[in-house]
Amino acid sequence: MLPLSNFELHHLQMVYSRYVPRGAHELERLNAHPVIREKIRNLNEFYGSTPREVQISFGRVLEVLEEVKQSHYVFSHGASRRQLSLNILNRALSSQEASPFETLLRHPSLFSGTDEDVEWYKENIKARKDCTDDSHRTFLISVDYILTNSSHNESAISHVLSPRRLVDMTYATTLHHLLNRGLIERFEKIVSKIYAKEDSYEPLGDLYAICIPKSEFSAYGYIAGPYGVALGLLHDEEAELENGQKSISFIEPYERDPVPQARLLGCKLASPHHAVKTLVFPTMADGALYELTNQIRNLALENSS
Repeated sequence: MLPLSNFELHHLQMVYSRYVPRGAHELERLNAHPVIREKIRNLNEFYGSTPREVQISFGRVLEVLEEVKQSHYVFSHGASRRQLSLNILNRALSSQEASPFETLLRHPSLFSGTDEDVEWYKENIKARKDCTDDSHRTFLISVDYILTNSSHNESAISHVLSPRRLVDMTYATTLHHLLNRGLIERFEKIVSKIYAKEDSYEPLGDLYAICIPKSEFSAYGYIAGPYGVALGLLHDEEAELENGQKSISFIEPYERDPVPQARLLGCKLASPHHAVKTLVFPTMADGALYELTNQIRNLALENSS
């Protein structure tokens, strides 16, 4: 196990220490918790069945929620396997001291000269003719606070089960921005070699958990509908988040009544923070994650020298 960071949410260190190699035993461990077991069962009932790897990733996100729910909200985010390697690089270039399960969804250099806050994005998207966040994809991160959201092509879970629908237009640009030219080819070879051993014919995406202190959420994001439009709530935002975190069942959203989501500021999640943590629970083996993290960290050290 790689060294753990000095993180205010010390409960997470205990969570990591419980993990056993991915497989039947890890799923059995997660299912020993009654709330986690019920939500995994509902996941399988809703989708007919889901790969064991997805059940484990989902269960680990739920386990984090159970550990920190008194002080933090936990948001889920789904992304393609290709994005995982870039996120590990983001973290390695920012800080070497972290668990392999701790990552960053953006690199700080992407936000140089930007200082827009939550209210700016809410007003800007509302004022756009198409009322979408399409032009802000680098700066806003789409997440679920209702972890059982099943919206097709919108929810974190749907992006894990069908990652080929995700197209990251900034991957190559970001990679060239972060790494010296001579290291990019080596980075791609490292990633391709490890992924080749892990991916099946239908590769899965990866699930992320973002932990944000309840008292600080309004500075990090806002509740939104699809395309990032801020929702006018009938009650206060805190009550909506609390209710959403307790959701048990997967429910098919109505066409005119989509499941609400949230948008988080990428710039606020681009640097390691003592009270905010972005965790990744890939659908590949833990050993492969350790190997990938170690090799990318070594490459990051070369890039900095």
